Amino acid sequence: MKRSYGKLLALVLVGMGSSCSAVYEDLDPCQQNVGFVYDYNMSFADAFPASPMPMNLYVFDQDSLFVTTYSGSAMELSNGMYGMPVSMPAGTYQLVAWGGNTDDLYETSPLTEGVSSMKDFSIRLRRQENGQLQQKQGLGNLLQGVSSIEIDSTDHSQATVHLMNNTKQLVFLIQTEDGDTLHEGDYRFSITANNGKMAFNNELLDDDPVIYTEFFKNSLSQDGLDVLKAEVNTLRLMADQEARLQIFANESKGNILDIDLVAYLKMFKSTYYNNMSDQEWLDRNSSFNIVFFLDQRTGMITTLQIGPWKIVLVDTDL
Repeated sequence: MKRSYGKLLALVLVGMGSSCSAVYEDLDPCQQNVGFVYDYNMSFADAFPASPMPMNLYVFDQDSLFVTTYSGSAMELSNGMYGMPVSMPAGTYQLVAWGGNTDDLYETSPLTEGVSSMKDFSIRLRRQENGQLQQKQGLGNLLQGVSSIEIDSTDHSQATVHLMNNTKQLVFLIQTEDGDTLHEGDYRFSITANNGKMAFNNELLDDDPVIYTEFFKNSLSQDGLDVLKAEVNTLRLMADQEARLQIFANESKGNILDIDLVAYLKMFKSTYYNNMSDQEWLDRNSSFNIVFFLDQRTGMITTLQIGPWKIVLVDTDL
């Protein structure tokens, strides 16, 4: 069962003990509100009001059985409360929220009311049979969060779902040590990772690897500096699971770089975040910028830079 909504009919008053019948006589049954907060980021601040997006709310009962689905567009969620009005009988419910899981990009598992459980829920990124994801544009944010709500038949109830973003944007720059011009047709980029299928709680499920390729590539020249720029998206990166970054030279038809992207990203975690686990640091970051330096004599990448830090590549078996 799937429901959508239009205008928010009444403001949800938090902390008032008045019954629905006494104050909201026109509402039948009591209306609840589920708010969305995207604060699992490096700013530690809610970014949802700045860029609300369509959300799907999957409701399960206290026995983890599927009840219903609510959906709201970005415009509908831009209501000043950044929440979704729902209407359910009294009880305890578990809420699973996903945003950005559009049908053209993702396969969401079918759910049957009263039969399917939370463990039956999954989201899988669509890709070609060979695992390759041909991106004409970026994936866009894929937000996820879980929460619960206790509904009393005499009260308006409110729940908040805190969201994290599964989509990672990688911006790569290649420049030569001598500053020579590089052409966009000379190189190809890919990230191979087994991260294309997720459970309700955002854990990765067994699946075939996904090969993410660049959705943007261009040669740039500015202030005498010539670089090749490429952008690649990938989904959630796991601290204990490799994601293979490869750069191919089309002319020689060989790799000029083949490294575990996750291993190098973790190296660049600032000591300021030492009290943060590697997984939390990866999850809170939604974008990474990496500069590669190409030695044209060998045709290989010799150095990579993330922020102010550089690593000279002497062993690319990582």
